[in-house]
Amino acid sequence: MTSRTPQRPPTHRSHGAPVTVVVADDNHHFRSGMVRALGNREDFRVVAHAEDGAGALDAIRRHRPDVALLDARMPVLDGFALARLVTADPRCADVTVVLLSARTDDEVADAAHAAGAHAYVEKTQPRRLIGDAILAAHARSAAP
Repeated sequence: MTSRTPQRPPTHRSHGAPVTVVVADDNHHFRSGMVRALGNREDFRVVAHAEDGAGALDAIRRHRPDVALLDARMPVLDGFALARLVTADPRCADVTVVLLSARTDDEVADAAHAAGAHAYVEKTQPRRLIGDAILAAHARSAAP
Protein backbone atom coordinates (compact mmCIF):
# COMPACT_ATOMS: atom_id res chain seq x y z
CA MET A 1 0.00 0.00 0.00
CA THR A 2 1.21 3.46 -0.75
CA SER A 3 0.76 5.82 2.14
CA ARG A 4 2.91 8.88 2.45
CA THR A 5 2.96 10.43 5.87
CA PRO A 6 4.28 13.95 6.31
CA GLN A 7 5.94 14.58 9.66
CA ARG A 8 3.98 16.86 12.00
CA PRO A 9 4.38 17.67 15.64
CA PRO A 10 2.31 15.14 17.61
CA THR A 11 -0.80 16.06 19.52
CA HIS A 12 -1.97 14.16 22.56
CA ARG A 13 -5.28 12.33 22.44
CA SER A 14 -5.62 8.80 23.66
CA HIS A 15 -8.55 6.67 24.71
CA GLY A 16 -9.76 3.12 24.38
CA ALA A 17 -12.91 3.98 22.46
CA PRO A 18 -13.25 3.50 18.70
CA VAL A 19 -11.61 6.19 16.57
CA THR A 20 -14.25 8.70 15.52
CA VAL A 21 -14.18 9.77 11.87
CA VAL A 22 -15.72 12.36 9.58
CA VAL A 23 -15.59 11.15 5.95
CA ALA A 24 -15.71 13.76 3.18
CA ASP A 25 -15.80 12.87 -0.51
CA ASP A 26 -17.90 14.24 -3.36
CA ASN A 27 -18.15 10.80 -4.97
CA HIS A 28 -21.26 9.27 -3.40
CA HIS A 29 -20.24 5.70 -4.24
CA PHE A 30 -16.78 6.03 -2.68
CA ARG A 31 -18.07 7.98 0.35
CA SER A 32 -20.86 5.52 1.15
CA GLY A 33 -18.53 2.56 0.66
CA MET A 34 -15.92 4.09 2.96
CA VAL A 35 -18.55 4.91 5.60
CA ARG A 36 -19.82 1.33 5.41
CA ALA A 37 -16.32 -0.19 5.51
CA LEU A 38 -15.28 1.86 8.54
CA GLY A 39 -18.64 1.27 10.22
CA ASN A 40 -18.15 -2.48 9.93
CA ARG A 41 -14.96 -2.29 11.97
CA GLU A 42 -14.97 -2.23 15.78
CA ASP A 43 -12.08 0.24 15.85
CA PHE A 44 -14.03 3.03 14.06
CA ARG A 45 -17.19 5.05 14.56
CA VAL A 46 -18.19 7.33 11.69
CA VAL A 47 -19.80 10.39 13.29
CA ALA A 48 -20.62 12.27 10.07
CA HIS A 49 -20.01 12.34 6.35
CA ALA A 50 -20.13 15.14 3.81
CA GLU A 51 -20.15 15.57 0.05
CA ASP A 52 -18.16 18.81 -0.04
CA GLY A 53 -15.58 20.73 1.93
CA ALA A 54 -17.98 23.20 3.50
CA GLY A 55 -20.16 20.42 4.87
CA ALA A 56 -17.05 18.62 6.10
CA LEU A 57 -15.76 21.70 7.90
CA ASP A 58 -19.10 22.12 9.65
CA ALA A 59 -19.14 18.43 10.65
CA ILE A 60 -15.54 18.56 11.91
CA ARG A 61 -16.20 21.64 14.02
CA ARG A 62 -19.45 20.20 15.37
CA HIS A 63 -18.27 16.65 16.14
CA ARG A 64 -14.52 17.19 16.76
CA PRO A 65 -13.66 13.69 15.50
CA ASP A 66 -10.39 11.92 16.08
CA VAL A 67 -9.83 11.79 12.30
CA ALA A 68 -11.02 13.77 9.29
CA LEU A 69 -10.74 11.65 6.13
CA LEU A 70 -10.82 14.16 3.27
CA ASP A 71 -10.84 13.76 -0.49
CA ALA A 72 -8.22 16.04 -2.02
CA ARG A 73 -10.58 17.23 -4.77
CA MET A 74 -14.06 18.28 -3.62
CA PRO A 75 -16.35 21.17 -4.52
CA VAL A 76 -16.71 24.31 -2.39
CA LEU A 77 -13.50 23.65 -0.39
CA ASP A 78 -11.03 21.08 -1.64
CA GLY A 79 -9.27 18.79 0.79
CA PHE A 80 -6.07 20.84 0.77
CA ALA A 81 -7.84 24.09 1.73
CA LEU A 82 -9.91 22.20 4.27
CA ALA A 83 -6.79 20.62 5.82
CA ARG A 84 -5.26 24.10 6.20
CA LEU A 85 -8.41 25.40 7.90
CA VAL A 86 -8.72 22.42 10.26
CA THR A 87 -5.07 22.35 11.30
CA ALA A 88 -5.05 26.12 11.89
CA ASP A 89 -8.20 26.05 14.04
CA PRO A 90 -7.34 25.69 17.76
CA ARG A 91 -10.73 24.02 18.33
CA CYS A 92 -9.62 21.23 16.01
CA ALA A 93 -6.05 20.84 17.29
CA ASP A 94 -6.61 17.16 18.14
CA VAL A 95 -8.11 16.20 14.77
CA THR A 96 -5.87 13.97 12.65
CA VAL A 97 -6.22 14.98 9.00
CA VAL A 98 -5.85 12.25 6.37
CA LEU A 99 -6.05 13.29 2.72
CA LEU A 100 -7.19 10.90 0.00
CA SER A 101 -6.41 11.20 -3.68
CA ALA A 102 -6.74 9.05 -6.77
CA ARG A 103 -3.46 10.57 -7.98
CA THR A 104 -0.32 8.75 -6.94
CA ASP A 105 2.42 11.26 -7.67
CA ASP A 106 4.76 13.08 -5.33
CA GLU A 107 3.16 16.43 -6.18
CA VAL A 108 -0.03 15.42 -4.35
CA ALA A 109 1.89 14.04 -1.37
CA ASP A 110 3.91 17.27 -1.17
CA ALA A 111 0.73 19.37 -1.37
CA ALA A 112 -0.84 17.27 1.41
CA HIS A 113 2.20 17.88 3.60
CA ALA A 114 2.18 21.62 2.82
CA ALA A 115 -1.52 21.77 3.75
CA GLY A 116 -0.78 20.28 7.18
CA ALA A 117 -2.19 16.79 6.64
CA HIS A 118 -0.95 14.08 8.98
CA ALA A 119 -1.08 11.51 6.15
CA TYR A 120 -1.83 11.05 2.47
CA VAL A 121 -3.41 7.83 1.25
CA GLU A 122 -4.16 6.72 -2.29
CA LYS A 123 -7.88 6.23 -2.87
CA THR A 124 -7.20 3.27 -5.11
CA GLN A 125 -6.15 1.13 -2.12
CA PRO A 126 -8.61 -1.41 -0.70
CA ARG A 127 -10.83 0.18 1.96
CA ARG A 128 -9.43 -2.14 4.62
CA LEU A 129 -5.94 -0.79 3.96
CA ILE A 130 -7.22 2.79 3.97
CA GLY A 131 -8.71 2.05 7.40
CA ASP A 132 -5.38 0.67 8.59
CA ALA A 133 -3.60 3.80 7.31
CA ILE A 134 -6.11 5.98 9.18
CA LEU A 135 -5.38 4.11 12.42
CA ALA A 136 -1.63 4.42 11.90
CA ALA A 137 -1.85 8.17 11.20
CA HIS A 138 -4.05 8.69 14.23
CA ALA A 139 -1.71 6.69 16.47
CA ARG A 140 1.27 8.77 15.29
CA SER A 141 -0.53 12.07 15.84
CA ALA A 142 -1.81 11.01 19.29
CA ALA A 143 1.57 9.79 20.54
CA PRO A 144 2.99 11.89 23.40
